[in-house]
Amino acid sequence: MPIVMNFRDVEPAGGFEPLPPGTYMFQVVGAELYEPDDPDKYPGFKLESDVIEGEYAGRKLFHYLSSSPKAASFTLAALLSMGFSEEALVGAEAVEIDAEDLLGCEFAARIKIEDRGEYGKQNVVSRYIRPEEL
Repeated sequence: MPIVMNFRDVEPAGGFEPLPPGTYMFQVVGAELYEPDDPDKYPGFKLESDVIEGEYAGRKLFHYLSSSPKAASFTLAALLSMGFSEEALVGAEAVEIDAEDLLGCEFAARIKIEDRGEYGKQNVVSRYIRPEEL
């Protein structure tokens, strides 16, 4: 079924500028399971988060959490910054997390800008920050 759209009074959007490097408070507003086609790669979560404080409130951050052993310490830091219990995460043999568990979580993160070649400059998380560290 087609949709009807009117572009008569609309200007095309310009390029997307990344957030300036710094520390921001975010809230996860979108989360979905990412399952790679390559069986040698690990699943994870694609996250969409909004800045919730300050001059850049409402701006977006798109980031991933991976279940790979190589990324485990970074993913653990992200989950702890989102308020997940360290005892529950570290004390169990294995932990099941659904995308829905991440929705609404607030967290702080230090953001930097990386040049991703053909994709241009993009924000990346350089460090997740626990609430007690703020």
